[in-house]
Order: sequence, then C-alpha cells, then structure tokens
Amino acid sequence: MDEGGVGHPLRPQIHRDTGERYLPKKARKALSDEEYGRTSAKKRADTRKGKQFSKQPRDVAKKTARLRGGKSATSGRSRAELYAEARRRNVPGRSRMSKAELERALRR
Repeated sequence: MDEGGVGHPLRPQIHRDTGERYLPKKARKALSDEEYGRTSAKKRADTRKGKQFSKQPRDVAKKTARLRGGKSATSGRSRAELYAEARRRNVPGRSRMSKAELERALRR
C-alpha cells in the first residue's frame, strides 16, 4: 500500500484526508458546490461502510459522464433510434454502421 498520496504519476489521487471524490477538472467545474458536496459525502459514507467503489448520485453521474470520458450524449439511445435519426438525415452507409459508428456520424 502506498503512503502519502504516492501512486500512478499521471493520475491524481483521491484526497485521503478529506475523502473527497476525485473528478477531472472539467467535470468538477460543471458541478455546483452542493452537487460536489453530495457526491463527496456519498463517497465518504460508502468508504466508512468498507466499500471500495461508490456510485455517484444519479443526477451528478449523468451530468459528469461525458466530461469523465464516459457515455456520449447519444449513447443513451438504442442503435435502432440512432439508425432512425441517421435515416432522417440521409447518412450514407448507415445500414452497415455499428452503434458507435452511427453516433460518430450523427455528431458531425
């Protein structure tokens, strides 16, 4: 076990003394102080219960997902929904595209 916040050199560590949840800078800036406080409080409570992983409150997770490198704005939709939109926009080659390819094509 490492001590004093020493860990992976490219990945910032969770604030061990305060128990605050680490979020990338852009994701942190997108949250209000109240939202960040709620997600950090949940992290602290789950840590006290002995849980290694702690989910964020649903509204906070949804707000920060794309900023954390998670799901894109369109990935909440099914491939069929993406395909229907691609058909409306007349995207060429849509019938052979995967869901990820449809998402990319629709972002353009």
